[in-house]
Amino acid sequence: MLPRRPLFRPLCRLSTAAATLRPSIPVWRTARSYSQQHPPDAPPASATPADPAIPDAAAREKVAATLQAATSQENARRTWVPPKSPIQHRIHRHIQANGPLSVAQFMKYALLHPSEGYYARAGAPVFGRAGDFVTAPELTQLFGEMLAVWLAHQWAALGRPPAFQLVELGPGTGVLMHDVLSALAPMQDGAIFQALRAVHLVEASATMQMRQMERLTPGTAPDVDLNQFPSHAEAETEAEADGFPITWHQVIDTVPEGMPTLFFANEFFDALPIYKFIKTPEGWREIMVHNNDLASTDLTTPENDILTFRLIQAPGHTRYSRFLPIASPRYASLPVGSVIEVSPESYAVAHHIAKRLRADLGAALFVDYGSMSVPRDTLRGIQRHRMVDLFVDGADLSADVDFGALHAATAETCAFYGPMPQGAFLRAMGVEMRLDQGLQAARDDAATAERLKATVERLTGSGASDMGDRFHVVAMTSPTVATCYPFPGPVPEAPSSA
Repeated sequence: MLPRRPLFRPLCRLSTAAATLRPSIPVWRTARSYSQQHPPDAPPASATPADPAIPDAAAREKVAATLQAATSQENARRTWVPPKSPIQHRIHRHIQANGPLSVAQFMKYALLHPSEGYYARAGAPVFGRAGDFVTAPELTQLFGEMLAVWLAHQWAALGRPPAFQLVELGPGTGVLMHDVLSALAPMQDGAIFQALRAVHLVEASATMQMRQMERLTPGTAPDVDLNQFPSHAEAETEAEADGFPITWHQVIDTVPEGMPTLFFANEFFDALPIYKFIKTPEGWREIMVHNNDLASTDLTTPENDILTFRLIQAPGHTRYSRFLPIASPRYASLPVGSVIEVSPESYAVAHHIAKRLRADLGAALFVDYGSMSVPRDTLRGIQRHRMVDLFVDGADLSADVDFGALHAATAETCAFYGPMPQGAFLRAMGVEMRLDQGLQAARDDAATAERLKATVERLTGSGASDMGDRFHVVAMTSPTVATCYPFPGPVPEAPSSA
């Protein structure tokens, strides 16, 4: 039975630092991403003159095929009409005034605008059956319990420090932190809970912060004007004698240093902004978001198929295309026509944590979908538990995580482990034993027993609708920490190729 009231006191710190973080999604992404279905419009022919130094006609034809303008049928789908929502109006006006947006800028606007973004929608469900996607913590508290087992094991591996802090990135509804704290309380004969000095939640959305406060410390959420987010505002509730503070941060940089720290996150990196690039014979060019004003008009087009924005290829170099694609040797061998996704913010967060783990004792655990290879055009929209076009109004946005880039961010700083399939990780943590205990408790309730088995199968299974093989787990530890169960050993060096 979970505690009815919090065992801790909340301390809410709200700052205006640049938004970089948030939770995300486990809808199944086996279908093609938006730009695979709708290639970016080609620039004017005059913008990409033939390069006599590159005589490979076949390569040019491949790029032309990748970037060809939409057919008349696709243009009918892209017929432009005025934006439907306030955030679309805002983005449309910005593009009119300033020109095309990078995909990363578009994602920040669409997801994290403080009053109109996806995660700021008052009263609109995001998680769960009534929302757009379901995450593992929303399915069952067993997921949080298994993460708590790992955290307790790593606390012991750190030498059982008498004081440490816990940090979650992108806490969603707050249910994962609630389950982790509830499970940690009795572990190690209560010693780990006694050593816990503070909890920090890193959440870029003020609206989501309020929801998390209501979950973790009911009735304590302050009244915040989302249009005038306070600078370094503080709102502290009444302290409990046996409690510890919970602090909310918009960015990870404000989390205090100087204490052993355990970090964790579920579906966090997949929602950080990404830049998209395509390799042409002339070099890397950025794929950007433009208004769809110039598309052809077809009055027979169904309203649901009308899109306000479109992808274009920048005719020349942009601010980011000059250095991001050449920042890693992993991109050099990719063939002409390749589309890649690069997330500088993911790299920066991983590098920040790695430096923290080197300076202060600690470990980090991240669960997400992705691989060690370069993401090749994976950005997609999610709405009502299915994949939709990238520019559908009100859709969430998500891209595969580049674990190889996260590994590179930790080079010579800390140890990096994984990725390990989520199913294997949860089984190693004892989820099947907990299932057996649950089934024993529900031996007289066949319906409950079946639900328990189905839920654990979804978390650990390898079927098309299961998370066990689709999601992976990676970990980071201080270089002086000798073990990181259940991983067999650290990855020896950063990958050099895709």
